[in-house]
Amino acid sequence: IVASEKTACVIASGDAYCWGDSRYGQLGIGIGVSSVSNTSSAYYRTTPRKVSTIGASVSSSLTVTKISTTANARHVCAVVLVGDAYCWGGNDNGALGWKLNNYYDQYEPVKVDRTNGDLGSQTITDIGVGGWVAAYGSRYGSHTCAVADGRIYCWGNNDEGQMGNNSWQANAPEVGYTVPRAVTLNGIPTNGMEQVGVGYGHSCGRR
Repeated sequence: IVASEKTACVIASGDAYCWGDSRYGQLGIGIGVSSVSNTSSAYYRTTPRKVSTIGASVSSSLTVTKISTTANARHVCAVVLVGDAYCWGGNDNGALGWKLNNYYDQYEPVKVDRTNGDLGSQTITDIGVGGWVAAYGSRYGSHTCAVADGRIYCWGNNDEGQMGNNSWQANAPEVGYTVPRAVTLNGIPTNGMEQVGVGYGHSCGRR
């Protein structure tokens, strides 16, 4: 089971289930503030709901093997059996990684982009979601990282260098990497990585 401040998710028999707050689409069932009346009862769910479009009940190839969210996160991501990643919910700074230059929240799972960015045909085996914070009246977005064939790829907010590719971007609305970028060490992509951990302004990998 994984949980953010107001949303929890679990894998059961290869399907993903979430409950709690879906204000930004975190439950992955097609609801959020723009799809329902703006009252908490409209976008909260007090019992587990099966995430749409992915899972063993949809197709064996879409069996959910990993799921991730974290404290203060507005999005959730999952890995499926064929090695793809799907994310849903808040897309601050491109944290869903699904489409070039897209920053719109998604209320159902969208597949992380393989066509643009650096991911290509790599098989994803682990994924980590970072949270967001608000300070001094500003909104600080989140990011996501994944392990694929021993390399780490990240997308989303990069105001603290959390992409790990020797770059930095100011935190502002609609600024961030919207598709996966390879983490590098001395300019060379990481190799032999097995796990990734993601916080607000940092990312870590384990060999």
